Amino acid sequence: MSRDYYEWFLEQIEPFQARIKVSVSADDDMTNQIVSLVTRELRSLGDVLIVETKPDYILHVVALKTELKGGYPTGHAMSVVVGRLVSPQFPSSQESAASSEFMDKLKASTSRKQYEKFAWEAAERQALPLQHRLLVGADLRAQCETIVGDFDAEILQPLRQDSQALREMISEGKKKEALECLGKKEP
Repeated sequence: MSRDYYEWFLEQIEPFQARIKVSVSADDDMTNQIVSLVTRELRSLGDVLIVETKPDYILHVVALKTELKGGYPTGHAMSVVVGRLVSPQFPSSQESAASSEFMDKLKASTSRKQYEKFAWEAAERQALPLQHRLLVGADLRAQCETIVGDFDAEILQPLRQDSQALREMISEGKKKEALECLGKKEP
């Protein structure tokens, strides 16, 4: 392969960006607060896009207000699961015949848009869990900052570093190392 190919390849690698969907289950007031606080924190990272469809990651938050026996409010408890989506896979030779037949019928009876929506919703339900946190405290804002801070430090930052390292390898002409990072061998 010529140097021109690697220059072209480097241009094709876009800067790191993660597509995130935020899903919150709580009472209405708290749901709106948590969505607002978490999305604000995520946007402040700069390389995150908040989406409703086709996410790379889903932040599932289940929250409730905590109180003493007498009803005195003490704060909030939040369970947070971060899931990684894999693009929906369409029927392959490895799937069972029944599943493939079902998918073929679904595909034939719906529009492409409806079929893709169904496939992405199925992928969301099967997201690979990467992180789980249980947060308890009185400061909802601080809890939301912790959610995003942990997600950024443990999941996004290593991906940013890998993306940058790959770009540097390609730009420095380290073809063999760059291809190894991508799991490919030099022709």
